[in-house]
Amino acid sequence: MFLLPIVYATLTFFSGFIADTLGRRRTILSASVLSITGFILFAVGINNLWNPYLIGGFCGLYQGCYWIGRDYMNIMMTEKVPTDIRASVIGAVGFLTIAGLVVGYLLVIIGMLIIPVWLTCLIVAIPFIACAAVMLKMKVRETKGADLDALGAETQDSPQE
Repeated sequence: MFLLPIVYATLTFFSGFIADTLGRRRTILSASVLSITGFILFAVGINNLWNPYLIGGFCGLYQGCYWIGRDYMNIMMTEKVPTDIRASVIGAVGFLTIAGLVVGYLLVIIGMLIIPVWLTCLIVAIPFIACAAVMLKMKVRETKGADLDALGAETQDSPQE
C-alpha cells in the first residue's frame, strides 16, 4: 500500500491542470472511468496475488480518481449556483451524500452476508459511479470559465424589500 498515497497525490496535483485544460465535466468523467478501472484491477489483483506495488498503485488510482471526481462535482456546483442560495444547496448536497452513504452501507452489509466483501463493493459501487457519470454527461453543462460574479446577478438587480 506504499504506492497508494504517491499515486493519489500525483493524481490530485495534476487534476487541477487537467480540469483547467479539458474542463470540469471531462475531468469528472475521466476520473469516473479511471476509478472504476482502478477498483476492478485492485480487486482482481488482490484475489490473484499480484505484485503488492501494483495493487497499491491500483488502490491509489481508484481512491484518488473517486475523490477527484467528487471534488470537481462540488466545484461545478459552486460554479453554477447563485451566491444567495449556495449555502442551502451545499447543505442539501450534504444531506443527499449522507443518505447515499446509508443506502450504500446497508447494501454492503447485506451483500457481505451472501458474497465476498470485494465483490459486494464492486457490485454496489460501480453502478452508482457509472450512473452518476452518465447523469453528469447527459444533464450538466460544462462550467469551465464560469463567471462567479455573474451568478445571481439577475437577483441583485431586482429591488430589495
